[in-house]
This record gives sequence, structure tokens and C-alpha cells, in this order.
Amino acid sequence: YNLSCITTLPHYQGRGAGKFLIDVSYEMSRRCGTSGSPEKPLSDLGERTYRGYWHEKLMEAIVANEAAGTSFSTESLARQTGIAPTDIVATLPVSYTHLRAHETPEHLVCRLLLEKKKK
Repeated sequence: YNLSCITTLPHYQGRGAGKFLIDVSYEMSRRCGTSGSPEKPLSDLGERTYRGYWHEKLMEAIVANEAAGTSFSTESLARQTGIAPTDIVATLPVSYTHLRAHETPEHLVCRLLLEKKKK
């Protein structure tokens, strides 16, 4: 596991503190050259937060790979993101379907992701 428990006090919930802690834990995994996963089972809020984080990071990695014209696999995405392959497999079908649905003019995907970051 890359992180056993995250506790975000109620007055910090919804302000990005949980995602920040998740990002720090995955950055540590990447720096150690490994992938990680949270300790399971996750709470309802924890699962929602992790799935949102995984979706965002996987979409960024997929768009970067496709823009560079490089192929990618579950293992390469795990190395790039620090997310465990089992979590990628659980997240990717939904995420990649979402990406493909918005891919028809090629630049629309990138625009959607950039606009999401601005908000």
C-alpha cells in the first residue's frame, strides 16, 4: 500500500486536501519506482475521491501518450502515474470510454481537460 489512511477534517473536505494527500502518496510511489494502491476496503467518500483522482491522472497520461504518438499499456500507465495496475484496470474502461466519446475532433479532448483544470 502507498497509503493506509487519509483523514480530512470536515471543514477541509471539498477543498482538495484529500486529493493533495493522495497525490503526495502517489508521488512517493513514482519516486520509489513502484506503483501503489490504497488500503482496502475504502469508505464511500474515499472510493469516490480515489476514483476521481485515478480518472483524472489516467486521462492526463492517455492524452499525453496519444499526443506524443506513443502506445501505452497498463504497466506503462502504472509507471507514469504510480497507480497500481489493478486500480487502472478497474478505472480505465469507464475513463477510456469517456475519452473516446469526446475524441471526435482530436483537440476537443485536450481542450476539455485543460478547461477542467482551470475551474
